[in-house]
Amino acid sequence: MGLRSSPEGTPQAFPTSALASPYPRCMEPDRTETMTTRDGVALVADLFLPDTSPPVPIILMRSPYDRTSVLTRKMIDIRACLQRGYAVVIQDTRGRFESEGVFSPFYQEIDDADDTLDWLAGREFCDG
Repeated sequence: MGLRSSPEGTPQAFPTSALASPYPRCMEPDRTETMTTRDGVALVADLFLPDTSPPVPIILMRSPYDRTSVLTRKMIDIRACLQRGYAVVIQDTRGRFESEGVFSPFYQEIDDADDTLDWLAGREFCDG
């Protein structure tokens, strides 16, 4: 419960739902995992898995804007993807947030993305 003032100036309780964000609560990932690139840098990713039997296709999103933020997770409709049988993977790019390394936009992106795709293709839930 939050507080607001009554006409007499005495605080009164009101539901905290009145303070709710205009963005609906984001889904929590099924798990968070770390993979290692060819040059030994650890990249962190959140995995959202559908309720269907594996293997399933994967939608990969790599972002320098914090994979855990509401805005990053709202860039893709995770629920709609899961309902259609897709897994969703959102990864912090090199040097950003929980991923290791130095952030140099576009410099390592091709190799890091290639390593991430190889890592995902070898996972039990991925259809390749």
